[in-house]
Amino acid sequence: MLTGAFHRIHAASKGVYGLRGVHAGLALGYGVRIWRNTVAMLMARAGLKGIGGRPKRRQPRPDLASSDLVDRQFQRERPDELWVTDITEHPTREGEVYCAVVFDVCSRRVVG
Repeated sequence: MLTGAFHRIHAASKGVYGLRGVHAGLALGYGVRIWRNTVAMLMARAGLKGIGGRPKRRQPRPDLASSDLVDRQFQRERPDELWVTDITEHPTREGEVYCAVVFDVCSRRVVG
């Protein structure tokens, strides 16, 4: 009975729900109270797992620290003197997607 409920909850979430989602779905949708570790064991036996997880806190590694090439002077008088960038990583079902933006400091326009 529980494995069928796991499959229905997992399929309704389009494969996104993992342990926490299925456990909550059992309690809220079916009124079934069960230990979280039991849900984890039964989901593993059924071959079900969600995508992603909680974001992991990453500590900067001191051996990979980059040097400050502009000495924290972000004011510029003319365009194209200094460009800055930011990159973010977004997990998806197919893997990671990276989004990067390049700004001109003087005009604050996106240049790439």
